[in-house]
Amino acid sequence: MILISFLTVKFYCLLLFVICSRLFLKFIMDQDLHIVNNKKDFRFEIAFPNGEYAFVQYRWLKGSMVLMRTLVPADMRGKGIGAKLVKYVLDYARSTNLKIVVYCAFVAKYIENHPEYNELVIK
Repeated sequence: MILISFLTVKFYCLLLFVICSRLFLKFIMDQDLHIVNNKKDFRFEIAFPNGEYAFVQYRWLKGSMVLMRTLVPADMRGKGIGAKLVKYVLDYARSTNLKIVVYCAFVAKYIENHPEYNELVIK
């Protein structure tokens, strides 16, 4: 009897956790994502309330921005956060007349799907 009650409580706790997680993600995605150019760490980033970050890391090479990698926390993936970050970075590069070098596969795929950014890329 106690075992059944314990399993029932555990099940409802897990269910509550899943529901709250989904509501948290929906809340995050409904908000305007605040993207910051963290020049000290060479990355454009989004800070989430839980302390995690999504970011596009970059370096400089002969005056061009080299896009190294894109990272989105595992529980935030598949929500369009990476695409919003990359779009922001590419728009920043365009508005500041920067050329980019792409090492990140995610950025390369984004540009492949959005050819309007091709003129930014140094091949």
